[in-house]
Amino acid sequence: MISIPQITTKKIFVGEVPLTFNPQTLITTIFLSLCLTLLASLFSRSLTMFPSRRQCLIEIFLQGFRRMVEEGLGEDWKKFYPLITTLFVFVLFCNWIGVVPGIKAPTADLNTCLGLGLMVFFISHFSALRKIGFRRYLKKYFSPFPLLFPLNLISELGKVISHSFRLFGNMFGGGIIFAVVGPIVFEISKSIGISPFLTSPFLLLLFLILQAFFGLFIGTVQAFVFSVLALTYIAFAREE
Repeated sequence: MISIPQITTKKIFVGEVPLTFNPQTLITTIFLSLCLTLLASLFSRSLTMFPSRRQCLIEIFLQGFRRMVEEGLGEDWKKFYPLITTLFVFVLFCNWIGVVPGIKAPTADLNTCLGLGLMVFFISHFSALRKIGFRRYLKKYFSPFPLLFPLNLISELGKVISHSFRLFGNMFGGGIIFAVVGPIVFEISKSIGISPFLTSPFLLLLFLILQAFFGLFIGTVQAFVFSVLALTYIAFAREE
């Protein structure tokens, strides 16, 4: 039986503050980034005037995201179209790779989700400052009443938490469900008198198929939701 080595988390200290990171998440994220960069380079070199089926599918996908970003941001869509599209593709593959047995999805690690959420937060607010100016940007936090400034500030910070934890909770929770359900199914098959030697391969195959299906489906939905929320936060921050 082949055993897959597990990479444990590491703790480092910055002063007296402990920081925990997972080397497996870091390695998987770097691997996916390199693979996606290579695929994008290969696809861009094979573009033709008369597109193949593969090129047609890619263009349909890109056109769909273009319309979505254009509807959300209007004339400024070109500035953020690459960001929103790249976010979707990156999060999608981070979710999908968790279907492979023995590999943990990077998005099942809060560090990854929080990092992506913070990136969207800073991009949205820096772009808002550049577009509407500091005075009008600050004025939004005191609207409609100056006393609401603390609530408006907490609301903006809460977006980072909700944006990050929504993705993390769905991906991490899905892994826990399958980890709990799998042993229960095998125990039930033994308790009702069915020979595990006959049912185990079938149940294992069925379990892997269901895990792959729900992992791919949920991963796609969560990647789309994350990118749409990023677009919404950017558009809302840039409103005058």
